[in-house]
Amino acid sequence: MTHHKVYTIDSASTTEVDDGLSVEKFVKDDGTIGKRFWIHIADATRWAPQGSKVFEIAKQRATSLYLPHGSIPMMPEM
Repeated sequence: MTHHKVYTIDSASTTEVDDGLSVEKFVKDDGTIGKRFWIHIADATRWAPQGSKVFEIAKQRATSLYLPHGSIPMMPEM
């Protein structure tokens, strides 16, 4: 999937760039142009291998929380 031009949907100040969107054009069997929309989600196991301490913390948190007064990231500070 690295050939896709991915647009992130995170703000400029984010510390976790982990979501993105891309569009792929292709030729359909009838010769017309079609579009596939891709949703990209980060692979957390690249940064936190299964069984590692970081993985276990992230697994307990399950997601990042964004609150009006701050956020609690899924991945612990290193």
